[in-house]
Amino acid sequence: MGKRFYNGIIGFNQRIIVRNEYNTNIIYSCSLLDSISNKIITVTEITL
Repeated sequence: MGKRFYNGIIGFNQRIIVRNEYNTNIIYSCSLLDSISNKIITVTEITL
């Protein structure tokens, strides 16, 4: 299981589950850091 940390702008969604081109589940666990300044958050990408 790999983890990649990066910054992103994702409204107020707390968790987004998507599938990439390899049909692998990727869970984006979002932690709101600053909901005022363009909603900059830290996103933890966990590939299962």
